[in-house]
Amino acid sequence: MEVICKSCGIPDAATWPDLTKLKYFKTMVHPLVGRFHPKPRRQIREIFCALPDDSVDLLDSLLRLNPSKRLSSNDAVQGK
Repeated sequence: MEVICKSCGIPDAATWPDLTKLKYFKTMVHPLVGRFHPKPRRQIREIFCALPDDSVDLLDSLLRLNPSKRLSSNDAVQGK
């Protein structure tokens, strides 16, 4: 979870409204919010800067924290 938060940022209710409803929110996600200061920002583009823009766009879409906004594997294969 820590590696994900360092590269994808920390999920919050503003970008993922159902986050607080997750079963392990209070034991896994909530402590991470207090652990990082300042809050890490999303760094996918910086981490994968050597890749072509299309590839980084795909990775960024696949690694979205909010599952309702994340690109599915089927959509990725179909090029959506």
